[in-house]
This record gives sequence, C-alpha cells and structure tokens, in this order.
Amino acid sequence: MRATAVSYVDNTDVLDMCLGVPIGLLSLLDEESRFPAASDASFMDKIDKNLPETPAGQRFARVGARAEKRFTVQHYAESVM
Repeated sequence: MRATAVSYVDNTDVLDMCLGVPIGLLSLLDEESRFPAASDASFMDKIDKNLPETPAGQRFARVGARAEKRFTVQHYAESVM
C-alpha cells in the first residue's frame, strides 16, 4: 500500500492564538474569570485589546453586532463559533 500526500492549511497560527501565554484566548479567559465583575462584554473587550493584530487575525472575527458577544475562529476544517 502506498501513502498519499494530504494537503492541508497550516493551523499553527490559530493554535498559537488560542494557546499562547500570556496572551492567548485561553489565557485571557483564565485571567478574566478571576475578576468578580467579569462579563462576556469585558472578555470580548479584552480580546479586542490584546488580539487584534495576531498572525491569525484574518481567521478570527467578531460575529454580528457587538451586543451578541460572539466570535468565530476559522479552523482549518471549518469556522468554529
């Protein structure tokens, strides 16, 4: 049996954006969860402030109106909201 090449989009930039320390989505969420007055809006503000110019910036987007407090990461397989 012969192996065939699988072509895929390198997902490293999205993983770095999510897992980066000290500034990654999960690190920011961990930090935000320690504040007693934290909210979805304050978490989204923190994301906007810290991740606007990441290499994965083209694959990260706020979804809908600001009041919706949702975002999407363009994963190599599909968009993940």
